[in-house]
Amino acid sequence: MNIQLTNICKTYNRRSDYAVEALKDVTMTIDQGDYIAIMGVSGSGKSTLLNIIGCLDQATTGSYTIDGEIIDRLDVYDIRNRFVGFVLQSIGLLPDKTILENVSYPLLVSKDIPFSKIKPMAMKALEKVGIADLADRRAAQTSGGQRQRAAIARAIVGNPEVILADEPTAALDSKTAEDIMELFKGLNKEGRTVVIVTHDKKVAEKCNKIYYVRDGRLAESAEGEEKQQ
Repeated sequence: MNIQLTNICKTYNRRSDYAVEALKDVTMTIDQGDYIAIMGVSGSGKSTLLNIIGCLDQATTGSYTIDGEIIDRLDVYDIRNRFVGFVLQSIGLLPDKTILENVSYPLLVSKDIPFSKIKPMAMKALEKVGIADLADRRAAQTSGGQRQRAAIARAIVGNPEVILADEPTAALDSKTAEDIMELFKGLNKEGRTVVIVTHDKKVAEKCNKIYYVRDGRLAESAEGEEKQQ
């Protein structure tokens, strides 16, 4: 899956006196198999950019194509459900549900997965991230690192081509963060595209390509020199 964003702008509350330009003329290409970090300080627009890439949000202006097809002509729900896996900054697990139930949820809402295949697929995802033994444990009874692994399992359970992660190591100790980044590296080696939003330079340097966002614009460096587009 090749993703192309051209002159993407995102303005919130644009018809009011409190308009906020979150993204300004962002142009970037994400090729199949890329391993990308998007860096920026809080409020720079990096999470907004990730949400637009994942079709959780829509640009105000600009062009977004997938494999040459304009996004407006595609089924956005289908893209999110079948081709993109999300690892949320808040992890987003239901604390009173088991790890298996949490990982199964994306499959339960899918129209394409037979019920009999849901548990085997969820267990396979848990095995891949190394926590199959925690399948029956409630999310509230697991550590932060275990919950993050479960969140990654939930993101990959439907075998998506693209994995989008928003600050996946922010609340983790350094050793656990290293382990999580190794997981992403392994998933990328399998051919998946991985895009990680982070403010952590050590995390970004493990990726193959780094984009910097400053005041809603792409920049060549962390210092914020605007990228020529």
